[in-house]
Amino acid sequence: MPLQNIVEKKMITCAPEFDVRRVAKLMAVENVGAVLVVENGIPVGMVTDRDLVLRCVSDDHDCSNVLVRDVMTPEVVKVRGDEGIQNVIDVMKEKEVRRVVVVDDRDTPVGMVSFGDLVGLLASELNALAQATSLEKVESIAKVA
Repeated sequence: MPLQNIVEKKMITCAPEFDVRRVAKLMAVENVGAVLVVENGIPVGMVTDRDLVLRCVSDDHDCSNVLVRDVMTPEVVKVRGDEGIQNVIDVMKEKEVRRVVVVDDRDTPVGMVSFGDLVGLLASELNALAQATSLEKVESIAKVA
């Protein structure tokens, strides 16, 4: 299944100059765990709820004086929408990330996919497989009877 079939198109962005408190409020309002950091329309990083906790809160910083650029992960891990799920899993594993930005042919961000999105998809697929297998067993039993 191509990635574009499950990509979360709702992508929240911010500027590197945002303070982390503002981004935390944005995450809460939008109910997301990651925000793409863009500068002049170009992705320059990703800030996650984990980044905020580990690089700001746990260090006892005054979060209203810390900028996103100081806590964001500067590498934006990108995949293309036409890639398969296994490729995305491999990229996440290799780069040790839980979210990737999905880009189009022009390298423009079009969405985001998280580890949770993939787990949900795979769980749904496994459930469908289990139901199909159970149905086959019932049909086999009915034929014998």
